[in-house]
Amino acid sequence: MRAALLLLLVAGEVPEGKYRPPAKPEILAGWEKDFREKKPLVPPPPRPLPSTAAAPDFSGSYRFGSYDYTLEILQQGDQIVLTSGGVDRQDIGGAFETIGIGRVEGDRIRARWWCFDLSRNYANNGGAELWFEDGRVRARYYHDADEAIEEGYGVRLGTREDEKLHYRIRVPRRVKAERAEITGTVTGFSGEAIPDALVMIRNRPADAVRTDALGRFRLPVQRIPYVFMVAAAARGYRNQVQAILLHEIRELRFVLEPSPFADDPRYEFVDPTPSKGAEIWNCGNCHKNSHAEWSRSRHAVAASSAVLRAVYEKDFLPALLNGGAPGDEGLCAACHAPQAALDGKVARIGEIEGVAAHGNHCDVCHKTHHVERIDAPGVRGSLVLGRPSPDDARVPGRVKRVYGALPDSDYLFMGAVWNPLFTTSALCAGCHEYRTPSGIPALSTYTEWRAWAAGRAKAESCQTCHMPAGVSMEGKNLANRICVNALRRPPETIHEHSFLGRELLPTAVELRASATRGERLVVEARIAVRGTGHKVPTGSADKHLLLVVVARDGEGRPLALAEGSRVPEHGGGTGDPLALGAAEYAKRLLAHDFAGVPGREFAQVLASAAGETHVPFWRAAKVVADTRLAPDSETVERYEFVPPEGAAKVTVELWHRLRFKSHDVARDAEGPGVRPLDELVARMEVP
Repeated sequence: MRAALLLLLVAGEVPEGKYRPPAKPEILAGWEKDFREKKPLVPPPPRPLPSTAAAPDFSGSYRFGSYDYTLEILQQGDQIVLTSGGVDRQDIGGAFETIGIGRVEGDRIRARWWCFDLSRNYANNGGAELWFEDGRVRARYYHDADEAIEEGYGVRLGTREDEKLHYRIRVPRRVKAERAEITGTVTGFSGEAIPDALVMIRNRPADAVRTDALGRFRLPVQRIPYVFMVAAAARGYRNQVQAILLHEIRELRFVLEPSPFADDPRYEFVDPTPSKGAEIWNCGNCHKNSHAEWSRSRHAVAASSAVLRAVYEKDFLPALLNGGAPGDEGLCAACHAPQAALDGKVARIGEIEGVAAHGNHCDVCHKTHHVERIDAPGVRGSLVLGRPSPDDARVPGRVKRVYGALPDSDYLFMGAVWNPLFTTSALCAGCHEYRTPSGIPALSTYTEWRAWAAGRAKAESCQTCHMPAGVSMEGKNLANRICVNALRRPPETIHEHSFLGRELLPTAVELRASATRGERLVVEARIAVRGTGHKVPTGSADKHLLLVVVARDGEGRPLALAEGSRVPEHGGGTGDPLALGAAEYAKRLLAHDFAGVPGREFAQVLASAAGETHVPFWRAAKVVADTRLAPDSETVERYEFVPPEGAAKVTVELWHRLRFKSHDVARDAEGPGVRPLDELVARMEVP
C-alpha cells in the first residue's frame, strides 16, 4: 500500500482520504463556539530559534485537510515553528490549536507537535515529517497515543483554490528490523557537549544509555517499529524527543534548550482542579485519573484538613501566643500549604484560600528542584522550588516548567525537565523531616529511612511503597497512558498518586499470638515489622500503636492480670477496666477506651518543660521515650492472667491511633481530612 501511495503522490494525484461521519449540527455549533472563545486563551507560539544554517525556505501560510485547517510555517535558518488550528468536524473531532517545533533536514521538515483540544480541555502530541512540491505540502504524521501513521496534504494559500483536500490516509505500521544501533550527539545551544545525558527509546528506560565526555551516544535498539521515538534528557535542560520515521536509521543530533534553575516569585501556581471553562491549563484536565488519586490523598487536604485546623487553633496558636511554642503563625504552612508560605500573604492556616488551599498540589510538588537542609520545615529551607519566569516566551502557557521522573516526557506546554530527585527518598525529606530549634525530632521519617537503607546494595525508595507502580488508575482507565491521549506506557512505569500511608500497615506489620494454660494463663504476642524502611508508626509524634490483649472468661468477664503491662491512661477511659462486669467491659472495648486494658503503647513520647508527657512537638522540651517498632524487627510481649475455672477466650489486637485520646483537641472536628481515630491493623483470636 505504501509504495502505491507514494507513486500516486509523486505522480501528482491525490488519493482520497477516509473520514468518520460528520458530527451532529448542534455539536458542531458548540465546537465552533469553543474555537471562537478559547482560541484567545492559547498563547502565541515561540519564535524559531536563532539560526544561520542554510536551508530551503518553507515559510508561508497553507490550508490543510478537507476542513481547511490553517497551517503557518515560521522559519529562521533551519529552525521551524508550525502553528495550526481549526474545527475538526468529524464525530470525534472538536476545536483545536497546535504548535510544532522542528528543523529543516535536507528537503523536508521534521517536527514534534503539541495539540490542545479546546472542546475538552486536554492535550495530545506527536510528530510529523513534511515535504514540499508544486505548491503542495505533504505530511506524514502520527499521534503518540495512536498506532497508525497518517498521510495528508495541504496547499499554499492563494493556489489551487478549488482543489478538495484530503487526509487521514492510513499507512500500515511495520517492523523494520530486529536490531540496529542509533548514534548521535547531545549538545547545548552554544554547541557545548552535554556529558552524562540520558538517551533512550521512549518508554524503554531499561535500555537507556549515557553520553560520553563529548556528548556522543550509541544506542542499541531491539525491534525497530515503523515509527519510534528517541528521547534525550539532562539536568538543567528541557527534555527533547525526536522520531525516526519509516525506513530511516540516521545520526541523531539533539540540541537541548536550557532550563537553568531559578525561582521567580512572580509565578502563579496552576489550579489542579479539572475545568471545562477558561482554566485550560489545570493539571486535572489531562491527568484526570492521577488527579482523582491525589484528590483522596492526605496531600490534597494538607491545608484544608479540619483536624489540622482544630489542632492549629486550639493548641499551636495558644502555645505560640503564650511563648510555649517556637516559630511563628506561618510555621505549619511551610509544609501543609507551601504555596501560601511562599506567597507570604497568609500566615494562619485558617485564612488560606484559593489554589493554595489545595495544600500539596501538583504544581507545587512538580516545581521542586532540590532539597537542601532536611532539618528545616518545608519551603523554609528544605524544599527548594524552581518557579519559572512567567515571561519565558519559549514555553507557551502558564505552567512553563515541571520537574519530574520521566526523561522522555516532552509536552511543550509543560516545559518538562528531567529531575532524578523524583525517584529518590530525598524528595520526601523536604516535608517529612524536621527538627525544632531546640533539637526535638518533630518528623524523622527520612533519617529513619536513611538509617535503614545504609549499607544495603539496593534500598527501595519512599515512592516504591507510597507511590506504587502498576496499580494506578491511569494505567487501568486509560489503557496504560499517563494522561489523556498520551503515549501508552507499561503499567509498571506509572505511579499511583494517592500517597498510601496508613493503608499499608496491615502488610507491614505481622501479629502472631499464642496461649498456654497452667497455673497461669500465659499469652505471648509477637509483632514483626517487615517490608518497611522506617519505624512503625512514623510521622508526627501523636501517631502510635496500641497492643490490646483481651482475656475473658466464658461469661465475658475480664480476667485478672497477674503480670504484664497495661495501656497507659492516654489510651482513653477512666477507672480500672478489669474491675468491670462483662457488659461494661465489652462496652468500653467497643468505645476503644483502652486505658488500663492489658497491652502496651508503641510511641515516641515527648514531654514539655513542665513535665507533661504526650505533648505535640511544638510544646516539647525533650524526648521521654521512643518505643516505636524498628524496621526488620520482632517484639515479644508476655502477659500472665489468673485463669478461670472454665473456658477462657483470648483476643490480641493491634490498633493504629492518630492522636493520644486523652489530649485530642480535634475529637469533635468535622469536615475534610477527618478520619477514624483508630484503625485495626491486625487481630488474632488465640486458641
